[in-house]
Amino acid sequence: MSFAPIIPSSGLNGWQFLQRTLDKQAASHASTAVARRDEAYFRENIGKISSAEELVKDRRLLQITLSAFGMSDDLPNRAFIQRVLESPTREPEPGEKRSFVHRLADKRYLELAKAFGFGDRAAERAQSLSDPALPGAGREELATRLAASMQRDLTALVGSGIGEDATWALIFGTPSLRTMFETAYDLPKDFESQALGEQIKVLRSQTEKIFGSGNASQFAEPDALNALAKRYIGGFADDLLTNYHARRFEEAVGQQDNSMRLALALQRDLAQLAGSDQSESGKWYRILGTPSMRQVFETAFQLPSSFASLDLDRQVDILRSRAERAFGAGDIAQFADPAKLNKLIRQFFVGEQLSEIRSVSSQSAALTLLQSAQASMAAFRQR
Repeated sequence: MSFAPIIPSSGLNGWQFLQRTLDKQAASHASTAVARRDEAYFRENIGKISSAEELVKDRRLLQITLSAFGMSDDLPNRAFIQRVLESPTREPEPGEKRSFVHRLADKRYLELAKAFGFGDRAAERAQSLSDPALPGAGREELATRLAASMQRDLTALVGSGIGEDATWALIFGTPSLRTMFETAYDLPKDFESQALGEQIKVLRSQTEKIFGSGNASQFAEPDALNALAKRYIGGFADDLLTNYHARRFEEAVGQQDNSMRLALALQRDLAQLAGSDQSESGKWYRILGTPSMRQVFETAFQLPSSFASLDLDRQVDILRSRAERAFGAGDIAQFADPAKLNKLIRQFFVGEQLSEIRSVSSQSAALTLLQSAQASMAAFRQR
């Protein structure tokens, strides 16, 4: 039996009701038979995927994955999604040609490519397939492939003789390794905000708790590597399925009221963006490149349809100016404050109501003019 979210009214009143009942309604939606079956299928099969091609060929896995990133409409576009997944996500050097995914305005595709890392690990994966001495040789599960990739990197670091502290520091400086450890471990919420030295202490402490030793050198051994890789797959599945359930609930809400869906998406996406280490200009570009956030800001600030045709830098200038006028500052970081985020959402709903009033007024004026013209024509014919 499916679960339909309860939204008694539109606008701010409906939004306030949804906020009061959100946790309970979202939990009920995630506990439906369909959601449970999807979760079980993903957990059972995601570790068997070893390439972007395999992922896009499994329609059910792809549907769950795309839904988790708010891109379920892209399910038919398999060739495009495969190209996204196979695209390197490393930031290009000055003068270097940008990869395919970096050329896309919608940055959700970049997040999708980063999450799987197929493009980033392409060279390593090719090496593991050609070298039978590595544990990733042959058509193995993703966890084994990841272990093979990590073995090369970690073996080089451990064998360099630079010491444990420096080895952990270099692990943090290698995006694929850092992501592996962060996903595999249950880290505290304030982990990202801590200084590098404190982050390393946390990782070493978690490593000792799980593996009995806090030394990175142990991961030169295949057994420890495979255990870490499997923990990564489990953590990866947890994170993606959490997003999947949240996005699917938003989709269900959107079937009844799309404005509510946009507001829910904004709560998550803008709060994350506000706390990120991107530059302020980069954050505004991210908003302009994310359809749901862009629509909320354009509606909240009552921007005309011609706004989208302006130069991107000019669009950013206008958004920052409107934000400063409405909230006292022109930066995105301010929306880490729940009060300001809620104020933006309220302004969005008010903006929608104003647009509806204008639309009705315009239609009424047009109808009045039409009726007047018809009356004049009828009077003319009677002469």
